[in-house]
Amino acid sequence: YQLLQSGTDIFRMVGYVPAGLPAFKVPAFSQITYTNATGGELVVMEETFVDMISSLGAGLIVIPLVSLLETSALIQTFADGKPCDANQELIAIGLCNVGIAFTQGFRGNGPLARGAVLNASGVRTQMSNFYTGIIVMFALLYFTPAFYYVPKAALAAIIVSATIFMLQYRVIKPMWRSKRTDLIPGLGAFIACIVLPVQIGILVGIAINIAFILYSAARPKLRIETLEASNGIKYLMLTPDRCLIFPSVEFVRNVINKHSRKSTLPVVIDCTYIYGADFTAAKVISMLIKDFQTRNQQLYFYNLQSRVAQVFEGLNKGLIVIYDVEHLEMVLAGKANDVKP
Repeated sequence: YQLLQSGTDIFRMVGYVPAGLPAFKVPAFSQITYTNATGGELVVMEETFVDMISSLGAGLIVIPLVSLLETSALIQTFADGKPCDANQELIAIGLCNVGIAFTQGFRGNGPLARGAVLNASGVRTQMSNFYTGIIVMFALLYFTPAFYYVPKAALAAIIVSATIFMLQYRVIKPMWRSKRTDLIPGLGAFIACIVLPVQIGILVGIAINIAFILYSAARPKLRIETLEASNGIKYLMLTPDRCLIFPSVEFVRNVINKHSRKSTLPVVIDCTYIYGADFTAAKVISMLIKDFQTRNQQLYFYNLQSRVAQVFEGLNKGLIVIYDVEHLEMVLAGKANDVKP
């Protein structure tokens, strides 16, 4: 205040804050806006509820998503390892936002910065919101003229000094020893949140994590073994470690064909871990069966779940499914060619 009175304007201030409490009323489902045209005349535009929704654009998805992520992050940060129900928090915040709509307020969610400030101040129960609400109401009624002279740097310093303790740097070393690639989404989100707006940085972290998940789904692990039955017949056993879906099934087909071409041994696909499949998987499996028929090489599916078998058999009836070792040995020996139910 003294600097401004002496003509030294070196800080960016909070500025004018209107005094008083908002009125309690039903939220507006339409609005009238006034703009000045190039000719100087006043243009009156009426926006309907659909127009108001359309003007939000991608914010209809981004804002709830960011709110969900911030709330989940806050819960996990301050749960201190205890079990927590995120659905309960989201229901509470949703109901609060319904109430906020009747007082012309901004949308609310679990606040990372304010939560850190409260935690650093020794807050332990939800009664802090009651006290904070009283102080905010009192300040809006009587203290808003003083807010003009509060530097924004002072508010930023409060937030930084509180949130800096939320940096979980202790997890870096255990994560490095356990799985180093998990550091990439966190590091990417951290850098993006520094150089970009927070909501964009969070979306960048989500995108990196989704890319890792899709890559893992598209490149399943296959255990390849050359086994010998009790009757002395050798066969090639391939075991995928997850279900066959659109991103991964073509990769699995290429790997199976690559290893089966190296020998004339019968090939058995262990389907124990394949608990789901889609139409694309059925189509690729049908082509895989035709590949083996063209080479006159035996192909069997071991321990395939019935619901997955139905999906595969919808496109190719030449599926040979085996459910126990004895039947497998009989089929390899040519003593049984039927599918065991």
